Amino acid sequence: MQQFLKISFLLIGVLLMQLVTAQTPLTRIISVQTEEQRLDHVLEIISNKGNFYFSYNSNLIKKDSLVSLSVTDRTVREILIQIFGTNYEFRESGQYIIIRRAPIKVLIVTKPVERQDKFYWVSGNVYDEISGIALYNASVYEKSLLAAALTNQDGYFKLRLKHLRNRKAELTVSKEFYEDTTVIIETSRDQQLSITLMPFETTANTTIISPDDYMVAEPERDSLPSMELVPATIKNDSAIVERTGLGRFLLSAKQKAQSLNIKKFFTTRPFQVSLIPGISTQGKLGSQVVNNVSVNALGGYTAGTNGAEVGGLFNINQKDTRYFQAAGLFNVVGGELTGMQSSGVVNLVLRNVTGFQSAGVGNYTGGKVTGAQAAGVYNHVADSMNGFQAAGVANFVRKKYSWSSGGRGNQYRRKRYEWCTDRWRV
Repeated sequence: MQQFLKISFLLIGVLLMQLVTAQTPLTRIISVQTEEQRLDHVLEIISNKGNFYFSYNSNLIKKDSLVSLSVTDRTVREILIQIFGTNYEFRESGQYIIIRRAPIKVLIVTKPVERQDKFYWVSGNVYDEISGIALYNASVYEKSLLAAALTNQDGYFKLRLKHLRNRKAELTVSKEFYEDTTVIIETSRDQQLSITLMPFETTANTTIISPDDYMVAEPERDSLPSMELVPATIKNDSAIVERTGLGRFLLSAKQKAQSLNIKKFFTTRPFQVSLIPGISTQGKLGSQVVNNVSVNALGGYTAGTNGAEVGGLFNINQKDTRYFQAAGLFNVVGGELTGMQSSGVVNLVLRNVTGFQSAGVGNYTGGKVTGAQAAGVYNHVADSMNGFQAAGVANFVRKKYSWSSGGRGNQYRRKRYEWCTDRWRV
């Protein structure tokens, strides 16, 4: 009989241990007694009693605020809600509890009055999902119609859309350093929207609290369990036309903001005609379109060219340009050039060139050149040159070159050689 009771108690103990270990961090039951203690210290106590880890952004939580608690046999979730309220949410990732601000609920209000004409209005506000702050210069656009608007300082936008038969419209909201959000809306109805954007998460300001932090002054963090949460990586591409001197001078602040926001969306069209950047047959999203034929009366600002482009004064392409480009003053290409490029003053290509460049003053290439360059004053290649250079004053190639000809001098940046007037020095 005694042996049976021992075995029974042993089995009950094993079952209880399995039940405890099966509990997730938020469902574990603990008791906490604190009086006017710092928030970070209280979190260390909870972490120690529940045997799990906390992770949170130190910019969002006031660690030095004082907390008083007297709870017995409560779940960790209930205790955290008592401390932080409903403005925060708690997510589990393995043995981690991640504390973050609760997102603002997206509200969509549709007016009951249906439009009888071919157009309808969509308006509303865009907010930061974590802080609730109105977002300035966020891009709101409909991809198929190439209609776009930017939010003002209150986060407000208003967009006029054309009715699409037999299908719904997709409204996308983008802003630099935020994740894109897409909302499906009904066509032919005036609508008011409230949309939130989630900022990219980084690990720079992340604080981690372990169960040992309550017992030791300087806990070792080398053996922390892995957390499955993978933060988004923010990439900053500096090789874009908006940051060049010509781009800063000729493009408006709204046009530059639009291009910086909408980095993932590009489309194609057979042709476009523009007077100046922003006034074109493709409206405010012309900078996101690659055209087969592009005609710019004074100047144009597009995503790229896959055919031919002519500008009275200038052409600015965000990405690649293929086959032919000519302008009265200058051309700016943010990607690669394949084909022929000609301008009265300057050609600027930020990446590689395969083909021929001619300019009245100078050509600048940020990558390699395979082909030929001709300029009245100066040619500059930031990488290697495989072809021919001709300039009235000077040619410059930073790395390996094949052959060049200059009126007064060429520079070839390599330790073994120095070009001086018309002779080699070795």
